[in-house]
Amino acid sequence: MGRLLIQMAKLRGATVFTTVGTAEKAEAVTALGADHVILYREAEFGAAVEAAAGPKPLDVVYDGVGKDVFDRSLELLKRRGMMVTFGNASGPVDPVLPLRLSQLGSLFLTRPTLGDYTATRAELERRSSPSPSVSPAATTDTTDTSTSSAPSPILPDNGEGGQVWLRPLLAVGLGLGGAAAAVAGLKLSRRLR
Repeated sequence: MGRLLIQMAKLRGATVFTTVGTAEKAEAVTALGADHVILYREAEFGAAVEAAAGPKPLDVVYDGVGKDVFDRSLELLKRRGMMVTFGNASGPVDPVLPLRLSQLGSLFLTRPTLGDYTATRAELERRSSPSPSVSPAATTDTTDTSTSSAPSPILPDNGEGGQVWLRPLLAVGLGLGGAAAAVAGLKLSRRLR
């Protein structure tokens, strides 16, 4: 999950922070375009993010770790920031009081699951189909690998209402996909019909 989010964030012009557990994973996420790589066994991730970007610098946190990083991640969010929690690698997150979210700056909290975004056949088809305005050739990676360390995927917006889309800002994700990779630089927006 983290590798995909890093590529999506970079495609949208985001600044990307990643947290990883090993030097090998650090190399992998750097090759994908991560701007700031934090080895979480060597440095406290919150302090490292703040050292690079200042206090409360993040618009969005994508968290696949859960309990061990949840509270610190909330503290890194800007006013009206969004916490997207989708995993429990370190255990489930304790219940969150709505008052805490307001005290930290009117934060948003979501726990999305794929099933809620593909509940009907029409939703599944809309979210899994390429844009009719983009030819299959346009979605093929044509990056010259001799000068680039990572593919440049094309993730077109097909213009249909209800799709999730991204705007460049600043965010961080934690523990994504076992590699504890993190994504920064996005604000998630939802277009409504």
